[in-house]
Amino acid sequence: MSSAKKRKTIAHYMRTLREQDKPTRYLISRLLWKTGLCRLIIIDKGTFKLRFYPSSTSTGYWYNLDFRKVDENLLANYLKKNDIVIDVGANIGTLTLKAASIVGEEGKVFSIEAHPTTFKFLKGNIFLNRKFTNIEAFNVAIGDRKGTAAISDKVTRDDQNQIVPEGEINVDVETLDGLFDDIVKRVDFLKIDVEGYEKFVLLGADQVLKKTKCVYIESWESHFINYGYSTTDIFEILHSSGFRVFRLVDLRLVETSSSYISEVVENLLAIRDLGDFTERTNITLAD
Repeated sequence: MSSAKKRKTIAHYMRTLREQDKPTRYLISRLLWKTGLCRLIIIDKGTFKLRFYPSSTSTGYWYNLDFRKVDENLLANYLKKNDIVIDVGANIGTLTLKAASIVGEEGKVFSIEAHPTTFKFLKGNIFLNRKFTNIEAFNVAIGDRKGTAAISDKVTRDDQNQIVPEGEINVDVETLDGLFDDIVKRVDFLKIDVEGYEKFVLLGADQVLKKTKCVYIESWESHFINYGYSTTDIFEILHSSGFRVFRLVDLRLVETSSSYISEVVENLLAIRDLGDFTERTNITLAD
């Protein structure tokens, strides 16, 4: 590692340390990561388990038991037995495994992760929870056309690797329509978290979206700008596919306008049938 890169890495760690409410536990987590001892630790999530792999997301779950709990709670409220789930940007597989624990043997979870190292962690966690036989994993990126793409290989924030013009790793690219149009009759829940590439995932999913009840999609204008589009472009695609788009605020749905911009990182819900969503979750529109 070059001197400049070392300084940048140290600066990142110092900045991150100052942001922690449990700095000692954070330092221990990083020590476990760097020594590789983290792989000996299993994180018990109740209905499934995660191995503490050397990754940002694994560290988050070991460091904070409530890490990304909102996402897990939404799945627990929404999903039912026999549901079909597509997880685009599965990372180490937390939501994949949560979904698999709910939908049962007659349900199905299609789990997609582009980065080859992170995909190995995903497969490791699937094997760790091998009682779930309803998961199928894909090591591809998802876009608007079949081909190849470069992906970044960030070390300190490996949960933010993204499609780039030039990168250290080349990956295959598929479309959701190409992968699933012929093999799924419906999609009950489609989750998309691809660090700004969300528009292209949607553009390659015209047929799949027609079969989808609910889309849970990460939204942040700063990420979208990097790819030359805006939050409003996401809304245009979703609205044209028959969805209404909402923010989830204090367990209530707040409908967004077509001009809404995601100024911060957030997850939006695109819902086709509000009645079905409310019946499943008991989450209703805000007054």
